[in-house]
Amino acid sequence: MDSIIIEWNDNFNTNVVKIDEQHQILIELYNKFIFAYLQDKELEILYEVFSELLNYTKFHFNEEEGIMTSINYPDIESHKILHKDLLSSVNTLFEEFKLGNTKISVEVVNFLRDWLMNHIAIEDKRIGVFANSN
Repeated sequence: MDSIIIEWNDNFNTNVVKIDEQHQILIELYNKFIFAYLQDKELEILYEVFSELLNYTKFHFNEEEGIMTSINYPDIESHKILHKDLLSSVNTLFEEFKLGNTKISVEVVNFLRDWLMNHIAIEDKRIGVFANSN
C-alpha cells in the first residue's frame, strides 16, 4: 500500500512558484488522508481530512485559473473544464462518503492519487512551460 503515498519530485515542478507551493500542499493533504485511511481512523476523521483536501483543491483551482488568466494561457478554457470535471467527480465521492453510501476504498484512493499525479505532472506542467516561455 505504500505506493499510494505520493512523494514530491521534480516531475511535478511547473516552475511557477505559487503553483508548485500549492501542489506541495495538495500532496501533503492527500498523504494526510492516506495515512488516516491506512491507520483505519474513524469515519469522522476521514471525513474531516477529505473535506480539507476538497476545500484546498477548490482554493487551488481558483488560484491556478487566476494565474492562467494573468499570463493569457491559451488553453485556459479546456483547463477550466478539467478542473470543473475533476471537482464534480471528487464532490460526488465526498457526498456519497458523507452520506455513508460508499466506503473509502482502494478504488477511491487510486482515483484521488491518479487524478492528483496526472493533473499536476501533465496538465499543470503545460501551464509552466507556457509561463516560462513568455
